[in-house]
Amino acid sequence: MNPLLAFVLGASTGIAQPSSPPSAPSGPPTEVITSSIDIVVQLDDRVLQRLESPSLTSRRFEIANQPMLDDGNSGDEQPGDHVFATAFKVTQAELLEVSIFDGETLVGSASAFLPSAPEALVRLQVTAAGVRVQTEPVATVSPSSSSSANTATAATAATAATAATAATTATGDKLAHVLWVGIGLACVGFAYTRRMLDQRWKQDIQPVLLRLDRWLDKQDAPR
Repeated sequence: MNPLLAFVLGASTGIAQPSSPPSAPSGPPTEVITSSIDIVVQLDDRVLQRLESPSLTSRRFEIANQPMLDDGNSGDEQPGDHVFATAFKVTQAELLEVSIFDGETLVGSASAFLPSAPEALVRLQVTAAGVRVQTEPVATVSPSSSSSANTATAATAATAATAATAATTATGDKLAHVLWVGIGLACVGFAYTRRMLDQRWKQDIQPVLLRLDRWLDKQDAPR
């Protein structure tokens, strides 16, 4: 139907003509990016040594009875040292709330504020009253970042060492120059002092000694 005719008919009859459906938005769907954090929790039981099979539970992050191991591969440094550890990845949050169980027995609960970093280390300690935060959680660095940081540190250290060497060389040259000037001045002063002493000897002291010697000879001569 002609658009103009359809408009006239719709206006005269009061019947609205169907309109085309709205077009769908173009482009890819918006992706919601949620940041996450890798957490390593270490549990120090070296003082009491009462844990046998500890596990970690966090209702906030829906972690239930995650085993904490003392094998040297789960986030702890040495196996069999009564430092248990476990690792997990959760959504970035400000507070970490965990409960520690030994088998089915609740050992204690603790909470700690997390750093704004992709990785964090949380150290807990077993006490007679339960569990406490041993040290404040710290941000850790991945190996690649650590390598880059070490490279940058090495470059900075090399630059500083070069600058220090140059400064030391310049300082050594200046000290050598000052030393030679001092030696030269000392030689000049010694020569001047010797000349003055020799002049005084010839002008003042030697004539007196000669007169004294002649007088003594006269005194010793037989009369």
